[in-house]
Amino acid sequence: MNSAFLKNNRLIARPVDRFRHWLDASLSHRITTLTLALTLTTGVVIGAGALFASHKLMEEAILRELSYEAALAARQMEATVNVLYRDVSRMSSNGILVRALTQPAERDAYLSAFFSGYSGPAGLAAAVSLHDVTGRPVAGTGSAALLSYEGASWLGRVVNLGFTYTEIRSEGGERFLIIARPVTAPSPGNNAGILVLRASVDDIFQKAMSAFFDDLNKRLVTDRGETLAEVRWKTLSNPVRSTHPVPLDVGAFPGALRLEVAGERDDVLAPLKWLTAVYAVAAGILLLVVLRLSRMLGQRLSSGLARLSSAASSIASGPAPLPQLPVRGQDEVARVTTAFNAVTASVNDLQQELESRVVKRTVTLQDMNTALVKEILSHKKTGEQLHVAANAIENAAEGVMICDAEERIISVNKAFSRITGYSAEEILGATPDVLVTDDESRAARAEISRTVLDEGHWRGELWSRRKNGERYLEQCSISAVKDDEGRTVNFIILFSDVTKQKEDELRLQFLANHDPLTGLANRTLFQQRCEETLLRAERKNAKAAVIFIDLDHFKTVNDSLGHAYGDDLLKQAASRLLECVRKTDAVGRLGGDEFTVLLNEVSDSGDVALIAKKILDRLTVSFTIAGHEIFVSASLGISWYPDDGQNAATLIQNADAAMFAAKEQGRNNYQFFSAEMNAQALEILMMASSLRLAIEREELVLEYQPRIDLRFGKVMGVEALVRWNHPNLGRIMPGQFIGIAEKTGLIDPLGNWVLKNACEQMMEWRRSGLAPQRVAVNLSARQFLQPDLTERIAAVLEQTGLEAEALELEVTESMVMHDPQRAAVILERLKEMGVAIAIDDFGTGYSSLSYLKRFPIDYIKIDQSFVRGIPLDAEDVGITNAIIAMAKTLDVKLIAEGVDNADQLAFLKEEGCNEGQGYLISSPMPAEGLRRFLRTFADSGPAFLANGRHPVMAARQAV
Repeated sequence: MNSAFLKNNRLIARPVDRFRHWLDASLSHRITTLTLALTLTTGVVIGAGALFASHKLMEEAILRELSYEAALAARQMEATVNVLYRDVSRMSSNGILVRALTQPAERDAYLSAFFSGYSGPAGLAAAVSLHDVTGRPVAGTGSAALLSYEGASWLGRVVNLGFTYTEIRSEGGERFLIIARPVTAPSPGNNAGILVLRASVDDIFQKAMSAFFDDLNKRLVTDRGETLAEVRWKTLSNPVRSTHPVPLDVGAFPGALRLEVAGERDDVLAPLKWLTAVYAVAAGILLLVVLRLSRMLGQRLSSGLARLSSAASSIASGPAPLPQLPVRGQDEVARVTTAFNAVTASVNDLQQELESRVVKRTVTLQDMNTALVKEILSHKKTGEQLHVAANAIENAAEGVMICDAEERIISVNKAFSRITGYSAEEILGATPDVLVTDDESRAARAEISRTVLDEGHWRGELWSRRKNGERYLEQCSISAVKDDEGRTVNFIILFSDVTKQKEDELRLQFLANHDPLTGLANRTLFQQRCEETLLRAERKNAKAAVIFIDLDHFKTVNDSLGHAYGDDLLKQAASRLLECVRKTDAVGRLGGDEFTVLLNEVSDSGDVALIAKKILDRLTVSFTIAGHEIFVSASLGISWYPDDGQNAATLIQNADAAMFAAKEQGRNNYQFFSAEMNAQALEILMMASSLRLAIEREELVLEYQPRIDLRFGKVMGVEALVRWNHPNLGRIMPGQFIGIAEKTGLIDPLGNWVLKNACEQMMEWRRSGLAPQRVAVNLSARQFLQPDLTERIAAVLEQTGLEAEALELEVTESMVMHDPQRAAVILERLKEMGVAIAIDDFGTGYSSLSYLKRFPIDYIKIDQSFVRGIPLDAEDVGITNAIIAMAKTLDVKLIAEGVDNADQLAFLKEEGCNEGQGYLISSPMPAEGLRRFLRTFADSGPAFLANGRHPVMAARQAV
């Protein structure tokens, strides 16, 4: 126990002894070792912290740079794809492609030249191919010319809805970016085919990466981790990564692509090693310098003290002459030596006084030194702040102008010169009035100056003038700078040029309230002005009127001459309407060929009628467009305030109803609104809304009425007739909704639905072994005039598998005689397809034999209004015989409609009519009922012709 205690005491005693030994060492040694210890401790702490912070900042900077380059690369990919998008958009609108799809003759020659001129963006091989509406290839470049997209899920959206479709698809282990865009046909809403651009995703990626990350791994992946393309990708032991999204909308991967860049952490962060080495070398040099300085200081102090010690020893040794020690420098040792020399020459009291003065002077010098250091540091900090502020002002994006108390310009920045055109040398010493545009602006600036002096600041917009005289609008902020006594010493003016922003704002405001084609007020602005006029009329107890104008036969101009002619016609019509009204009135375009006029403060209906007649007269004058003379008319509806409505929406709605009444009266007239019109318009609106839903909800059904050969009793064909099973109103016949469908444009989807379902049913009957020779489908006037009518019919036949010879298309006499020349062209195209053509409701129009001879028709259907009176009505008999004789002259077959009794049947058979259709034979029936009818009538047809009664009744009972 005693030995252990002694051992511990020795362990404690050794450091204490060493410390005592150090205290007894020379002053030079103690200063050197103490300075070295403090320097090492402080240096290690500060150096380690600085090195750590520098490492952290540099690592963050390197990673930010990596992320920034990844973002640039991602945007480069996006830019490359955008170029491809623009190429597809530009090429798909080229008329050559529309011509190639609609006029196949000799297209190979010019298509080859067209596609050979396209090779894609620089450094990227892209293939382009043209396809028809079914997806079949027409022409293209490279292997893309052989690719087919028949049955593609996206084909319908591109062709029918006009969407641009993109996707990334895998072909033979390689991924391609596919961009499909519709090739727009001349008519609105119709597409003649599609243009497909095909580019390798790997090529796009390589092109985007070529300028970035030479030594790093790069790859393009989806959010599911699937790799689409990569460059130098390899396994990394200690990776550092950067990921950035690639904002591409590419079908199966919308917005879910990202670019990954990775490298070995040691390689990426290699600059940090160099930084560490720099710190180590700097620390070593600093340590050597401190060590050297501390040794020099210690040696100087110790040598001076040694001389003093020697002199003191000589004084103590006896009355020897007192030496005068040499004084070197001005430090504390020198001052002690000086004082020591004075002591040797003075008495003890003087020595004490001298020492006291030395102490006081030392304290004073220390205080003065401390104050001087603080003042130097303060001036240095203020100078740095002023330098930063000056740089910020000089490089600010806004113009900066500093004026003195007399408003003379004493400083401007670079942005000031860029905006105004004045250099600093030209403007210094002048006043801001040099930028004033006119007396009004000068007065405004004077008022602003007073506001700044009173309130200390002002902010707003000012019109100013550049050096070249150009006016510009500036967003300006002015502040007054005051001294400690509250006096204004400077003005600081910050401004920016907002002329372009203001112009854009006014342009957007105009477009938001005006029709871009005609410049007239749009629906929103017209209703706003209407409401304002009604408020004034209410205050003054005055009247106002709204005229709703619809151009007659405008669609014919659009369909026959094209949209460019139609747009020009609308602009000229708008100009004429403005000429017909006062400046206090308003004219608007609601859309299409519909215009509205607001008449304020009109006294009676006579005044409105005069303006309406003036509008009709001006619009019936011919329009000259591109050398063509075009004639149109208009139908006008008029509503009164306050009699026909208390607000703008009601007045416009009622004027619209009156306009429809004008069209019913034969067009080219005007009608005043009445309550009956409103009820009729509401009924039409409700019926149109229900009809739109009926197509979607499959409330429509087809029934089929057979027609037979009047010589042999054989069923020759059936006519498809649409019926509407309304959930509330029950069965609605075509006469109640076909007209509404024509007016509202629903006849297009309705007609397409009838055609497709009739063809599908024919194929169904054929698969069951019982089918008529052909099915007849009625075409509406709107369908007949569609530029792509033949393409639509061909598409339905191809989709359903029905051959053209099994389809018969019925067009009315009035449809073909409205524009016989155009009708002949359309009928010829249909005939070339192989379908049969029938003229329906014949005898109700004004056909001439010369025109009928030009039409490639197969059948003429005698209207049931003539068949109804035979054989008793002599006039009907004469008309029917004349139609039969004309058909024989034209060598076309006759079909009699409305054969409802045996006497009619016998007469028609006797006069040589080929086929008959009517309730005597069969009423329209569902598809299943027709199948049973065909089975029964196959055996009883000849007997039916003999007596026209019992076999048919039996067939009906079977149905």
